[in-house]
Amino acid sequence: MSTPIGIPDRGATAGDFAHWRHDALSRRAAELEARDAHYRQLWRRALLKLVLVEWAAVLLMLWSFHTASPTAGTLAFWGALGLGDGGFLFIIVRTWRASEG
Repeated sequence: MSTPIGIPDRGATAGDFAHWRHDALSRRAAELEARDAHYRQLWRRALLKLVLVEWAAVLLMLWSFHTASPTAGTLAFWGALGLGDGGFLFIIVRTWRASEG
């Protein structure tokens, strides 16, 4: 009967298996740390995008109250609402999907 691949032949000590287990656990910990760092980087970038989009929406809203043209004011007002709400949802969903995959 042959031994499975990766398992030492007869004469293996418990220390051999402990060494393999330690290597596997350390590799898994490194993978989890790398994945966690990537996840944090995605959400930090999303936070920056959210701040920029919401800042642009607020400026557009303020400009809509300041302008003298009713048509331009109305367009800027609804554009600010669309940019603020739509941008927020788009960024959150896109970041969530990127962090899951």
